[in-house]
Amino acid sequence: CIDSGKHAPATDATYKIGAMATADLLKLAACICTQPLTFNTDIGRELGLEVAVWHVSDPEFPGNLSDSPFGPALAPFIKAGLATANGWLKSCGLATIPSS
Repeated sequence: CIDSGKHAPATDATYKIGAMATADLLKLAACICTQPLTFNTDIGRELGLEVAVWHVSDPEFPGNLSDSPFGPALAPFIKAGLATANGWLKSCGLATIPSS
């Protein structure tokens, strides 16, 4: 789910090793790996993390959300996750998402 414009993979999807993340995406991934993730107990924190990953992989995100067919469905979640996303980005030493 690194690309905000694509849907999540199917449950039976297979994976293969692809390209290694670089630059800020690698920095964010390395930072995340040092943090405990508590899926199903802190959904807001993980939603913010997803928004942070989407922004780092596409710096125009969430400003370009209206270009995505998923834009209207994602908009309320992005707004809710923005402060948490910026917390992740700041704690990992990355530029935060400007408020619109």
